[in-house]
Amino acid sequence: MGTTTFISAANVANPPNLLWYTPTDNHNMHDNSISTGDSYLKSFLVGTGTISSPASGSLLGSSLFTSSSYRTLLYIWWDEYDPSPNLEIGFNGASVKTGLVSASNGYDEFASLHTIESNWGLACLANGCNAPIMSDVFGTSGPSPLTASFSYSPPNPVFSASASGGTAPYSYSWLSGSFSIGAGNPLQVTLSAGTYTISLKVTDSKGASFTTQTQTLTVRAATGTTGGGVFDCTNWTCQNFVSPSTLSVNSNGTAEIRHSNPSVCDWTNSYYDSLIRGTPPPAQGSSQGTPLPSGIQQVSASATLLDRSLGPSCSGPSGSGPRYNLFMSLYFQLAQTVSACGTFSGASWLDTQVRVEDINGVDSPIGTTSTYGGVSDPGVGACGYSLAVLQLGVGASGTLIADVQTQCLQAEIAWGISPPGATTPTIGCTLTGIEIGTEGFDMNALDTNWYNVLLSTGGLPSTLSCSFTFTPTSPSAGQTLSLTGSASGGTTPYSYSWNFGDGATSSGQTTSHAYSSAGTYSVTLTVTDAGSSKQTAIISRTLTVSSQVSPDFIIAASTPASVSAGQTTTSTITLTSVNGFTGTIALSDTVPTGLNCNATSPSSLSGSGTATLSCNSASQNVYTVTIKGTSGSLSHSATAMFTFGAPPSFTVSATSPAPVNAGSASTSSITLTPINGFAGTAALTDTVPAGMSCSAITPSSLTSSSTATVSCSSSTASTYTLTITGTSGGIIQSTTATFTVVDFIVSANPSTLALNTGISGTTTITITALNGFAGTVSITATPSAGLTVALSTGTIPSSGTSTLTASSGVAGAYTALVKATSGSLTKTTTVTVTVGAQALPVVSAPSAETVSQLNTLTFTVTGTESSNPSPTLTLSASQLPPGASFTTVQGTSPVSAMFKWTPTATVAPGTYTAIFAIDDGVSSSQAIVSITVVASNHLPILVAPGRQNATVGGKLHFSVSASDPSGAGGPIILSATGLVSNMVFDPSTGDFSFTPSTTQAGQTFTVNFTATDGNNQSWTSTESVPIQVQSGASGPSGGGLCLSCLLPTRMTTTAWLLAIGALIGIVSSIALVHIRASAELATARRRMKSLNAQNQIGRAYDRYQTPRRALAHVSRRRDVDEY
Repeated sequence: MGTTTFISAANVANPPNLLWYTPTDNHNMHDNSISTGDSYLKSFLVGTGTISSPASGSLLGSSLFTSSSYRTLLYIWWDEYDPSPNLEIGFNGASVKTGLVSASNGYDEFASLHTIESNWGLACLANGCNAPIMSDVFGTSGPSPLTASFSYSPPNPVFSASASGGTAPYSYSWLSGSFSIGAGNPLQVTLSAGTYTISLKVTDSKGASFTTQTQTLTVRAATGTTGGGVFDCTNWTCQNFVSPSTLSVNSNGTAEIRHSNPSVCDWTNSYYDSLIRGTPPPAQGSSQGTPLPSGIQQVSASATLLDRSLGPSCSGPSGSGPRYNLFMSLYFQLAQTVSACGTFSGASWLDTQVRVEDINGVDSPIGTTSTYGGVSDPGVGACGYSLAVLQLGVGASGTLIADVQTQCLQAEIAWGISPPGATTPTIGCTLTGIEIGTEGFDMNALDTNWYNVLLSTGGLPSTLSCSFTFTPTSPSAGQTLSLTGSASGGTTPYSYSWNFGDGATSSGQTTSHAYSSAGTYSVTLTVTDAGSSKQTAIISRTLTVSSQVSPDFIIAASTPASVSAGQTTTSTITLTSVNGFTGTIALSDTVPTGLNCNATSPSSLSGSGTATLSCNSASQNVYTVTIKGTSGSLSHSATAMFTFGAPPSFTVSATSPAPVNAGSASTSSITLTPINGFAGTAALTDTVPAGMSCSAITPSSLTSSSTATVSCSSSTASTYTLTITGTSGGIIQSTTATFTVVDFIVSANPSTLALNTGISGTTTITITALNGFAGTVSITATPSAGLTVALSTGTIPSSGTSTLTASSGVAGAYTALVKATSGSLTKTTTVTVTVGAQALPVVSAPSAETVSQLNTLTFTVTGTESSNPSPTLTLSASQLPPGASFTTVQGTSPVSAMFKWTPTATVAPGTYTAIFAIDDGVSSSQAIVSITVVASNHLPILVAPGRQNATVGGKLHFSVSASDPSGAGGPIILSATGLVSNMVFDPSTGDFSFTPSTTQAGQTFTVNFTATDGNNQSWTSTESVPIQVQSGASGPSGGGLCLSCLLPTRMTTTAWLLAIGALIGIVSSIALVHIRASAELATARRRMKSLNAQNQIGRAYDRYQTPRRALAHVSRRRDVDEY
């Protein structure tokens, strides 16, 4: 619910007895800044008002807090810290001791719970029963009187104050005479040389104030300086700025820095405008200017803020802005490395600043400190520490002063390198560099002058200071007062003198004094040192002495520790005499219902002494017993709280050790924790699981909060649960511890290798992790004599494989021992290697083959080897004829494959070579096969006419033709022999013509026509054509027929010739058909005769492996002239 709902519940007519509210982490300072949490809490409690006058609508403005009808306690509790800081405020008569700061360190969240339970008489719960009740904060006593004191440490004085009494919180104001020098606690100021009278005014939250007596402070000038008090650009680097910022050094040694860094809202992108001398931390750059002189003890520089123009308010990663610092940094190298500071160039560094710090236009209070950098910020490269020592407005001037030793010490304390309160640095530091200038972001302009820079080598003399304490703090007249003085600075030894303000004096560091009458006295301590300059420190404190009082006594009763219901517990009653009281005090008690108490023993005491009261209860509860002491008219009471809770018991816990290798032991720590005041002895036993062995538990029993150990081991990888039991009477408690045993196994696959001499074999070595084994395994392989082995890797993380390669040049049986080691674990496996003799492989193939074009040749090639074991053989071929096929095969002996080749007609006849190889990985052999390709061609086919008749003067014409039946031969060449005069033959066309002369009449000529294959002149076909020459057409010769002589009677010659012509046409047609049929038959006969002859020749050529060709088609044509 929200705060509004909570406040509404506080305003109802009948509010609940308990209202509990827990803010979220966004409001309780857990996930945000303290200031954010403070603002939230103030708004919730008082709104815009105050505690004494809360605003309407706030929690303290509700009726629960403003109405006299309710006695209300506001309890504010900060969790997650023991003891828990808490604040109680009583309203409307709630009995809270105003201003009390409890001395108890045992108030935690359970004490808060127990207090609430006790208020309403509720039974306590769990751990709350064992927690104390916060009884000392309740009552009606008011705060003690406000008082304060202070001390300081030179050379740049740091004033520290302490205040008590009154009502916290306090405000602190420091004065030099009547002038203020600052506020806050602690306060560091820079004072010029001179003598100052310092006092402190403390004001509490109720407005009460207390002003201390004055102390004298002397500030002396440095005894030696270097650097001349001016800046220059030789000893100092003057280029450490980024445009548009500028830095210039005037002839008088004044450095003017005009710094501009607008539109930026974080330190990451901010700019620095400064002068540097010496060596900064390496992360910030290299050495600049000239080295620093040795022995510098103090550095100072004066600055004047000439002008500033700030940017608008912004919020970025580094917080709100605008923000700037006028700083003087001292850089130190530590004598040894510090992890918190990081290591740079082999060393750790400090980056310390004194500065004017301004945030959003407001200078931070003097004494404000901060840390920055460290190992998480490598850009700084050092542990950073800053201290605000000045506040500087526009037009104002001031001096930054830094004591070298003090800066180193304060930085080390801030970073936990030196403990709080240390007076010298734990780790020595060497001053290496100084940087002076401005830094910041969201600034339009920041204009400063820097001058009078002094590097003091003589240091400042130590200033003497003193203080004192006294008891009792509120003495009465006649009571002895004990005083103790202390001093620091100056030169020892010191002399102490006291003035008690009543005319009495004393000397010595410790003294005592009794005032004879009541009153207010000023006690002054004066300390003088032994130095030649005789420094003196004076401090005064006001003391109030009360009047002597009548004899009396004080009674107090202790609250015993919580016990179990049914047990008895005892409270001690203490009587203390006051002012010499010696009377007899009678003791009585008031016991609440449910509690049984014995009589007080003794029942009376004289003067001072103790008595006891023992009580018990069968119920779990908290009881308040009032013990009263009476002596005459004097009577005082005290209360004792008796708490009865759960019975005593204990718990047993055991640690589970980290995993170990099989065979190694690991140890579990067993812890006994008492509950409810258990004080007995618990015997320890264990139940060991199968597969694991354990030593005896040592010790075998425990009392109170103590520990024992048990060590266990196993040779088998697994996770084992050990049960540990603690027994004390009827109380039995158990716990378990888990023991994790890891291991690995090594294996080889295959575990047996069969090889030939000279041939390598491999096996896979596998490391298998068992039960989460995560170690690194080292592997080695040791072969027997004659065997060579190698591992692909010698280390395997957790699980993995390595390849073992083995070989030998000598036949035999071998082993390789593989050893795997990780820490205490060693595992082995053996690889058996059998090596057989190596024989040469043999390839079998025909030595020669013949194939005709267009025919298919096949044969089998086989590879064998007699090695044992048989290796893998590879049978392959090379230089195959074009178009041939052979598939490479692998396998153990024997291996074979088929060669296949069909030469095309374009494959030239001749001899071709194919090489077949067999390879076993070590050696190889081959076979060469010669393949002869013969032609498939037949003799050309020649077509020529049969016997021809020619007539004198007439032209005989016919054609011859030839063809290649295979189509694969060369061009056919025609030729003719037996030609006589008047005969013409054209070889290119096959045309023949003959016009016989009269001298050739009656003769018969034979013309031989030949067809020759152009690729082979021996392949020819010849046809002979006989030609008979006859006489001319004027009359038949030699029995020729005369058609005109046969002219019939009454038929004219013309009619007769026509008839004869028709008859001749018919006959000629018949004759022509007959002649053509005869010619075709004759041609077919000649062709068959030629084919038979060629077949005989082909068979002959086949026998002698000569080229062959197929028959080609023959065509023939005749001219009309043949007929």
